[in-house]
Amino acid sequence: MSLKLRGYPFGGPVLLAHASISWEAARPESREEALARARELMAALIGIGAVPHRVGSDFLPVLIEKLDPAYYGFVKRIKTMLDPKGIMNPGVIVSG
Repeated sequence: MSLKLRGYPFGGPVLLAHASISWEAARPESREEALARARELMAALIGIGAVPHRVGSDFLPVLIEKLDPAYYGFVKRIKTMLDPKGIMNPGVIVSG
């Protein structure tokens, strides 16, 4: 997906965007197709400097791919330290 949007430096204009990508309940595979399009959109937005907010677990794979590995490792260590048994929101911050 190619977006022709301009990213702004921190402190510049803020764009809040919400996308609605429909799928057909009668075709279960259409949910996966819609999710693939939504993930593609999120990856494209991150590519121009967007910062996702309150992202659901459906988008965790996109974030893991885009985040700096050292930062994601730091997040996983904090999650493990605060929740060693993995009972708080399993799979939400750290996949698996």
